[in-house]
Amino acid sequence: MENNKKRQKHFDRITLDTKTLQIIDGWIAQVKLYKSGVDLSRKDLLNWLVQNLPERLSGSQEKQLAEAHYSELRFLHYAARRIKDAKARGETLTLKDLEGKPVNAKEPGVKRKLRKPKTTEAVSVDISATNENSVANNEILKSTQ
Repeated sequence: MENNKKRQKHFDRITLDTKTLQIIDGWIAQVKLYKSGVDLSRKDLLNWLVQNLPERLSGSQEKQLAEAHYSELRFLHYAARRIKDAKARGETLTLKDLEGKPVNAKEPGVKRKLRKPKTTEAVSVDISATNENSVANNEILKSTQ
């Protein structure tokens, strides 16, 4: 059986703070004043901006973002998981070993769990046998009434 359903597009929704929305709305108004007939949404503007920036952040941008969004609690959760995993493998790992290491860095010896592929089984039904049973069942029902 073919699945004719179209795949739905995946949308990521983000929440922007009030100041950011005001800036975006100001840019949209600026473009609309520049040329009449421009139909520009927030989504269009943000997509255009991101697509016209370099794909990689500069070192200073990377540093600014990391410092602005660093969480000691998140680091401690990450460190606790890594230390427990190392201990289970018979290795020794300390907080000092993990400082400055990227959170998503692969640990040696840690294997990613793979999903089992989904399997579908085809079931064949002998229609003639089903029809014979249905006739026999109908006859039994009629005789009991």
